[in-house]
Amino acid sequence: MAQDTLNMGTSNVLANGAEIVQRWQVGQVGKDTTETPDWIVLAKWGNEYATWRVSHDGHAYWGHYFNTYSAAMTDYQKRVRWVFG
Repeated sequence: MAQDTLNMGTSNVLANGAEIVQRWQVGQVGKDTTETPDWIVLAKWGNEYATWRVSHDGHAYWGHYFNTYSAAMTDYQKRVRWVFG
């Protein structure tokens, strides 16, 4: 049986159905040096926006939720900057 896999570098949708608006790969630069990098993602999810840390296979965790794109983008930028301390 073939299994669908999510390519976080090219996919437009997360495993939970959220539409990816912005993404930043974490793991090969900065503080994290994992073999399978995670991502910081800004996504449209239903009627709201969310920023998540996302595993290499597309599973979202550590979410922050917002009513506006502007607030979500500000949080996304903070999260990306935090990675580089």
